[in-house]
Amino acid sequence: MQIALSLVFMNLLNTALNPAAITLFIATGIAVIRNDRSLTSLLLAFLCGCLAIHLSLSLVDYAAIHPFLSFLMARLSSLVPGLFWLLAFSWFTESRRIPSYAFYVVIAYVLVRATGVGLLFTGVMQNNLIFYTGFIAIPQIITVLITVHAIYLALNGYGNDLISTRRKTRIAFVCAVSLFIILTRIKTWIVYNQVVVSGQVESVATPWLDSTITLFALILSFMLFLGLLTLRSPVNTLWFAATKTKTGKSLSEDDKQLLVLIQQRIQVDKRFLEPNLTIKVFAQELGTHPQKLRTLLSTELKFEHFNQFLNYYRIQEAAIRLKNSDLNISSIAFDVGFSSLSTFNTAFKAIHDTPPSAYRASQAHDH
Repeated sequence: MQIALSLVFMNLLNTALNPAAITLFIATGIAVIRNDRSLTSLLLAFLCGCLAIHLSLSLVDYAAIHPFLSFLMARLSSLVPGLFWLLAFSWFTESRRIPSYAFYVVIAYVLVRATGVGLLFTGVMQNNLIFYTGFIAIPQIITVLITVHAIYLALNGYGNDLISTRRKTRIAFVCAVSLFIILTRIKTWIVYNQVVVSGQVESVATPWLDSTITLFALILSFMLFLGLLTLRSPVNTLWFAATKTKTGKSLSEDDKQLLVLIQQRIQVDKRFLEPNLTIKVFAQELGTHPQKLRTLLSTELKFEHFNQFLNYYRIQEAAIRLKNSDLNISSIAFDVGFSSLSTFNTAFKAIHDTPPSAYRASQAHDH
C-alpha cells in the first residue's frame, strides 16, 4: 500500500513539475540564440532543447505516435552528456576552442548506441554478451568518461581563472553535471537491465529517480533562465566582458601601489620565469589577497587567466632571446617558464601571429 501511494505521489510530482522545467529550458534556448549566434550559444541552446526532450520522455508516449519518433527523441536525449563536454571546452579552457576530436567522439558514441538499440528492437540481432558489451556498455562508459573530463576541465583552471563570474559558474557547472550524470546513469542502467538483461529491479526505483531528476532539472532550468534575464551581453562574451571594459571606478591608492608592485615583480624581478608560479603564491609575495589580485589583473590589465598574464611576459622575454641569442627554441621555451614546447609554440603564435622559428628567421633577415 505504501509503495502504491509513493508511486502515485511520484507520478503526480513528475506531471506537475516536468512541464514547468521543459518550458523553462525551451524558453532559455530560444532566448540564447536570439541574443547570440556564436557556436557556444548554439551549443547551449541545443543543450536546453535536449534537456527538454529528456524530460518529455517520461510524459509523452512517442512510440504511440511513431516508433521512429521515439527512437529519434531518445537519441537526442543521449546527446546531453556530450553537449556538457563540448561546452566545458568552450567555457573553461584558456583557448576556448573545442578540439575537432571532441565532436567525433560525441557523434561516435551516439551512433554506436543508436545502432545497438535499433538492431535489438528491430530483431536484426539478439542480445548476448558481445552485443551488450559493444553496443550498450561501451557507449555508457564513454558517456561517463567524457562527463568526468568535462568536470575536470571546469575544476582544472579554477585557481588561475581571473573572471569571478566564470569562477562561480565552474562550481555550478560541476555540481549540475555531477548530479545529472549520477542520476541519469543509474536510471539508464536500470532501464537497460530491465529491457535487455531482464534483471529484477523494484518498480519504485525508477519513479523516485524520475522525480529526483525532475526536481534537479527544474532547479537547473530556473537558474539558467534567471541568469539569462540578467544577461547584458551575448552568452559567448559574458564571462569575458570584465577584461574588455573599464570598471567605472577610480583606483584607490592601495590599488595603484599594488599595480606598481606587480609591474616591479614581473618586469624587474621577472617572477614569470618561475615555471610553477601560482596566483596564491604570487599574491602572498605581494602581500595581498588572491581575489584582490584577480580583480586587478582582469579589470585593469585585461587578462582572463593567470597563465595568460604570465605567458604574455614569458613570450616577450622569449622574443628578445630569439632575436639576440643562438639558443635553440626548446631551451628558450623552458628557460622563460614554459613546461612544454607545444604550449610555448601555441602561446607565441597567439601573440606574434607567427611560430617562434619564423619569428627568429624574420628578425635575422631584418638585421
